[in-house]
Amino acid sequence: MTLEYRFTPKESLKYQLSLAGTMKTKMPSPMPSSDMNLKGTLDYLQRAVKVASDGTADIEMSCPRMEMEVMLPGQMIDILWKDKRLDLKINGEPQPSDEVNFSTMPFLGAPVKVRMNKLGKVVEFPDTSALEGLVGNLRISEMLKTNQSQLPDHPVGVGDSWIVETKAPIPGTDHPLTVKTTYLLEGFETLKGERAAKIVMKGSAQAKNLEIGAPAGQQVRPGMTFDELSQEMEGAFWFSVEKGRVLKSELTTKVWQVMTVPLPNGTRKISTDMQMKVNMVLK
Repeated sequence: MTLEYRFTPKESLKYQLSLAGTMKTKMPSPMPSSDMNLKGTLDYLQRAVKVASDGTADIEMSCPRMEMEVMLPGQMIDILWKDKRLDLKINGEPQPSDEVNFSTMPFLGAPVKVRMNKLGKVVEFPDTSALEGLVGNLRISEMLKTNQSQLPDHPVGVGDSWIVETKAPIPGTDHPLTVKTTYLLEGFETLKGERAAKIVMKGSAQAKNLEIGAPAGQQVRPGMTFDELSQEMEGAFWFSVEKGRVLKSELTTKVWQVMTVPLPNGTRKISTDMQMKVNMVLK
């Protein structure tokens, strides 16, 4: 069978995401190592603004509500985004949030606009000006292109698999990470009264010895490198055969990196071990 997204003009799909993650950072002696734990939920709204004759759609993505807990050594950070207002607390104490205009921040206050084809691939960003520079020198638009569940460009049956390769940017380098993801049509289930194709996925990427540069106008010490960088992800998503939309997804991502950082008394290594689990369901 052929699996395709079927976008309907002006239709809005509301998903609920739950997130849980950990990050362990080992610092060079005598600096202490640190752990971070994160958990939360958010509402994800996907609206098809316009649909072309070939099935490609202009999509708006936004987050009307988000609730997060971030646990750091000696700190508990509570974040609530609702009704275009941010409430921030650190160890229970309210913090000022009027220094940043969150009402215009992409995804939170203002929708992110993308063009997506009927395979679920982001093919264009009509306007990336609000995204670029949002998180340092991280190219957010390129990252979004790699985080879509892509369908096969040919008919498939139960047991068939397909491979998708994407390029993920690495901050501070001109060498993207090649992410190779294998998808498998495992079978069919019934969800929300709809026949759903269960598609399992597994992907990985590795890189070594990448020299880190700096954004324009900034400087870093020479010799700063990614010694090791690896990413593994696995999970599944359930895709409505008749209505052409994702009904549910489960994804676990693991990232391991080792960096060499030059310090006044010589170079030191910093390692980071991160794991994130994200579940999504159509409400």
